[in-house]
Amino acid sequence: MTSRPLPDNLPTDIVLAGGAALRSIGIAAGLSHQLHGAIGVTEEYRLHFLTKQLWAWRDEFGNEAYWQARLGRRALQAGGPGLWPLLTTL
Repeated sequence: MTSRPLPDNLPTDIVLAGGAALRSIGIAAGLSHQLHGAIGVTEEYRLHFLTKQLWAWRDEFGNEAYWQARLGRRALQAGGPGLWPLLTTL
């Protein structure tokens, strides 16, 4: 869930972008820590602080599952005939 309430009427492209951005954050942070190894989690190395900021942002605005659930609710509301227009008229 989010710690900040977000309006339910956000445009669909923002909902899609929210989920995609969070997925990208997880992948980029994981790869960065693999690349830099154990030094990436030490307080002396800047990657540690950047990763903490990314996770804080993720906690503040909802995780990937939160954004995917929002998109899923919109798809259900659109129904069968409205699903294709929902996804293609962004």
